[in-house]
Amino acid sequence: MQWLQILLILIAILFILMLVVKRFAYFKPSYEFLAPRDNYKDIYEGNLHAWYKKGKSGKVILFCHGNAGNLSYRQDKLQQFSKMGHSVLIFDYSGFGRSKGIPNEQLCYNNACMFVEYLGILGYEKQNIIPYGESMGAAVASYIARRYNLPKLVIDSGLPSISKLIRSWNIFLIIFVPIFTEFNTLKYLQGYKGQSLIFHSVHDEIIPYALTNEFQHLATTFISTKGSHNDPEIPWEQIKDFIN
Repeated sequence: MQWLQILLILIAILFILMLVVKRFAYFKPSYEFLAPRDNYKDIYEGNLHAWYKKGKSGKVILFCHGNAGNLSYRQDKLQQFSKMGHSVLIFDYSGFGRSKGIPNEQLCYNNACMFVEYLGILGYEKQNIIPYGESMGAAVASYIARRYNLPKLVIDSGLPSISKLIRSWNIFLIIFVPIFTEFNTLKYLQGYKGQSLIFHSVHDEIIPYALTNEFQHLATTFISTKGSHNDPEIPWEQIKDFIN
């Protein structure tokens, strides 16, 4: 019986270590806010914080950012959508920026769902809500696009899945793949019936371009760009045409 107790203790320790690794490897929030460069309205829904700016087009971009920083670090992209005349809403996941809580995958999805519902309260119809998923936020954007049957989706430097990324790092890490099943963008895209525009840099050093093969088959429009993961060239004209 003693060996069984030791085994159970080891399993418990490994489980706790796995949770810690996932917490700090997946999520790298920042609590330092950059000054707003536009007239954003602060929104507090429950424990979550968001910025909202109304546009004239009747369409709204629901911005699902990546795994680092906070919403204030995405202002260049927000301003581009504002120039197009669209409303923008960007939110911080639980534990990011001014949003309270401890982040995990399901909470990220729940957070996004909350703001889809919030936009409905503001009067936006589903066909006018366009999720924009950045990096790991691609899974979040794809999740809500499929769940709410939103007609259009934009993915920026998206993560296909954690498991595919791990496989690309080192062959010896493959044994850990069954443990890391989170943020499976491909799974949500496969059940998505709307139109998607996906762009990815051939020089991406975080999520290698070689991992985009399935994106290319699933996307309505796939665009290869240049630049680094955190500073890719963004095909704004094509995005504008796609949204309109």
